[in-house]
Amino acid sequence: MPVSPGTGRICTLIGCESGFWLKVPVNLHFEQLRASTVTVCRNALCYSSSLATLAEPSGPDSGNRVTFPDPAQRDTLHTPLIHAEVRRAASGGYQLHVSYSPWASGELRNGDVYDVTLTDKRGRKPLKVHETVSYEVNQPNGPECPSTCLGIEIDKT
Repeated sequence: MPVSPGTGRICTLIGCESGFWLKVPVNLHFEQLRASTVTVCRNALCYSSSLATLAEPSGPDSGNRVTFPDPAQRDTLHTPLIHAEVRRAASGGYQLHVSYSPWASGELRNGDVYDVTLTDKRGRKPLKVHETVSYEVNQPNGPECPSTCLGIEIDKT
């Protein structure tokens, strides 16, 4: 087990992840979702992806996702990793689950502003979410040991 610098304390190796997580209902039919584009912005820096490659979720609480920007370029360009997943809700209809993982935890600051939009093929925006966040601190190995993560989950379902 690793030892905490300066304290000599033995630390566990429990990991954590920093980021923003959103769950929101979507009032569209699946084919309308597939014809849409999702855009995720943090502090006005935006990334978009088509949902055209998604297969319809097979049953309640199942889903399919797209990942963007290109994960193969993440280490070179230091971009976030974004997952947009369309899930079939147990009660019927669909939900959009978005996760935003920064290149480095140190990029996140309280007061960050996230905007998530769905744009349909006609240019309309049937989903617009705007959130200014304060992150929760997670120190799974204790305050004297790494890792420290910042995260916020917003569930509008």
